[in-house]
Amino acid sequence: MADNFGSSFSDAFAQQQKIGIADRAQQFQEEAARKAQAEGHIKQLMDVAAKITQAAAESGKDPMTVAGAIQPLVDSAAQVASSTYGPEGAARVQGMARALLARPPLEDKTNIVPVPTNIDPYTGARTYEGFDKNT
Repeated sequence: MADNFGSSFSDAFAQQQKIGIADRAQQFQEEAARKAQAEGHIKQLMDVAAKITQAAAESGKDPMTVAGAIQPLVDSAAQVASSTYGPEGAARVQGMARALLARPPLEDKTNIVPVPTNIDPYTGARTYEGFDKNT
């Protein structure tokens, strides 16, 4: 009877370990799925912020105006990151937003050439104005 008890106890203990491992694996999968969903949401919000920043920079908007325009998106992404990864996640999102706003100014694509607009008939002096070849 003692031998039967030891065998039953061992079987029950092994079964409980298998259940525990299965539960932890399921928790790990659920956590990974939750993090993947959060990452997707953060990426989506920051992509929109990047597009807004890019368009505003190309149109010459003031950086402080752009910062105000993307702040609600950044706050939402930071909140998601904070609930998923803690304060470090929120700080990472805020850093991404600072990087977006720290872009160097876009290259000035105007091509201005001097064009004579008036020639004084008595002195021959010329008056020049700038003309953008791209327009």
